[in-house]
Amino acid sequence: AGVTSKHAGMAFPDWPTSAEKIIWFYNQSGGPTVDGLIAVNASVMEDMLKVLGPVQAAGSTVTADNFFSVTQRAVELDYDRAANTPKEFIAALAPPVLDKILHADRADLLALMGVFTNGLTAKDIQLYFSDANLAAALDDFGWSGRIKQTDGDYLAVVNANIGGQKTDAVISQQIFHQARI
Repeated sequence: AGVTSKHAGMAFPDWPTSAEKIIWFYNQSGGPTVDGLIAVNASVMEDMLKVLGPVQAAGSTVTADNFFSVTQRAVELDYDRAANTPKEFIAALAPPVLDKILHADRADLLALMGVFTNGLTAKDIQLYFSDANLAAALDDFGWSGRIKQTDGDYLAVVNANIGGQKTDAVISQQIFHQARI
C-alpha cells in the first residue's frame, strides 16, 4: 500500500510530502513564507520550446532539439566553479521563455495550454499549495502528485536525482514485472 516516509533528508515519491519538506527547509533559511510549490520536469521545457521556438540564454541558442544537451553542459561543465552556481543557466533561461509566453499569439497560447495539460496529466507538472481547499481540488484533478492510498498493493518505480547532475536523458531503464495470484 502507499506509504510515505517523513524522515529528513530523503526524497519522497509523494510530491506534497516533498513540497512540505522543501518549504520547511526554506523557512529555516530565513526566506519569506511560501504558499505553494510547482514541480516541473525538464521535458515540459522541451515541449514548450517546440511551441515557442528558440530562445537566447547565457550566450546560447536553446531549442527543443538541443535543450537537454545545452542545459546539461551548462549545469555540469561550463558553470563558474569558484562561485559554485551550476543552476545559473536555468535562471538565465527563465526570462526569455517567459517573455515569449507573454508575447505569444493565440495559436501558440492554445498549444501551450496543451503542453501544460499534458504535463499535468503525465505528472510532469505537480502542484502543491498549503491552502487545504486548493490542495483538495488539486487532488481531485490528479495534479497534486500525491500517492494514492489504497488497501491493495501497487508498484511504484521512483527515481530521484538529488546529486544535481542531470544525466536522466542518457539513462535507459527497463522494468520487468510479473505478478502471480
